Amino acid sequence: MTRLNLAPEKTGIHILCVTVLGEPKGQPRTKTATHRRSKGGKLARLKFPVIYTPDTADNWKRSIAYEVLRVWDKKQFTGPLSLTCEFVFGRPKTHYGTGKNAGVLKASAPSQHTGTPDLDNILKAAKDAITDVGLWRNDSLVCQYGWMEKRYVNPGEVPHAVIRIETIERSDAEQTVQRKAG
Repeated sequence: MTRLNLAPEKTGIHILCVTVLGEPKGQPRTKTATHRRSKGGKLARLKFPVIYTPDTADNWKRSIAYEVLRVWDKKQFTGPLSLTCEFVFGRPKTHYGTGKNAGVLKASAPSQHTGTPDLDNILKAAKDAITDVGLWRNDSLVCQYGWMEKRYVNPGEVPHAVIRIETIERSDAEQTVQRKAG
């Protein structure tokens, strides 16, 4: 929900930081279908296999896109970029006590989220959403990762993600403008 810009005309550094509320989702793997259901509900064999990507992360990617578009000044990020992400998941009921301890976090409850989705799949979904809105031309511009973490919520938190994108150095165009101005 925040946009930071540290005097880019002087430093050449652009920073965008957003907080996206909701349970993070990983980018699903592509799948192949050889059958589909006909209108009558019967399975019908396809003439050719169909490759598709399940839509399980689409709402999550739309949430990321919405937050980025809300704060982004529409100046595309260029040059080498650094990406830092924190993905915070809701806790399962097994992390909490029962009976008189209902709602109390167990001492044995882990803080790090070690289950699915994998960190790289969550990161892929986030990068795809950012690419789709045009903040950068391609996620290959990300050549440095800062802090990357997936963890469970702390008391008082809700599931969310914090995504920070930062230029590492001035782009060639910005350096040319700076030289001409100086």
